[in-house]
Parts: sequence; C-alpha cells; structure tokens
Amino acid sequence: MRVAVTAGPSHCNIYIAPKHGVELIWWSVGDGHPLPTAMPDYVDRPHYFIFYSYGTFKDAFQLIVDVEVVISLNY
Repeated sequence: MRVAVTAGPSHCNIYIAPKHGVELIWWSVGDGHPLPTAMPDYVDRPHYFIFYSYGTFKDAFQLIVDVEVVISLNY
C-alpha cells in the first residue's frame, strides 16, 4: 500500500509507528531505506520520525511511504 502526504507548514514533525504485522518497506526520504528511531525497551514496535523544516526557500515536500501487511490483521 502506498500513502502520499504533502507537507504545508514551514516546520513539520512526522511520526510513523506501524501496527504489529505492518512493515514500512520504503519511503521517499534519503536513500529510501527507513531506519527506526531508538526507543525505550518497553516499546514493542518500530517508530520512525521525520523533522522537516525550511527557511526562506520553500521547496515542495512530498512524503511517499510504502507499507506491507505481513500478517492478517483481525479486528
């Protein structure tokens, strides 16, 4: 599944914490290979963090995230 977000403000924090059974496999930031943010030991799933900011030059920022469901999610 692909999700696309366009950020509008000059400063933006983006937090991604996929549910169990969902993996973040690619994003349009850096080299495309997301690395989880360091979290305390009691946190049992990966978290990803992006801080986006710009000064006087505003370039359009679009974040594209690909996720994959690796197990069945029963609600």
